[in-house]
Amino acid sequence: AELPITEIFAQHGEAHFRELETEVLQELKGTTGLVLATGGGVAMREENQRLLKEISKIVWLDADPDILFKRVSRNSRRPLLLTENPRQTFDALLAARHSVYEALCDVRIDSTLLNHDRTAQAVLDALDKIGK
Repeated sequence: AELPITEIFAQHGEAHFRELETEVLQELKGTTGLVLATGGGVAMREENQRLLKEISKIVWLDADPDILFKRVSRNSRRPLLLTENPRQTFDALLAARHSVYEALCDVRIDSTLLNHDRTAQAVLDALDKIGK
């Protein structure tokens, strides 16, 4: 049975959830025509970094930290942010992940001032420039 992410974390822990992410990435190898929107923690495993590189080009949708926090706060089911001080937790996660994202991505898009359509177009334009 499929479980929401919060239930997977609650019942099995983050390590199990991260294993599931890796399994999904392994299953996606060889898939073409795929747009995969991952959670922020998926890139923190070296195996996942390798798998992501094998699957496709990697686009980092970056933005001002205040905007990113506002965006992630729209979803109250983010298990890693279910803390006493979600903003402090968010800032710590972002700081820990920043250098990994920077090293891993093929394209970085600043989406601070972009709506969904403009972000999608910026991604397409950037991928065209680097030759998908």
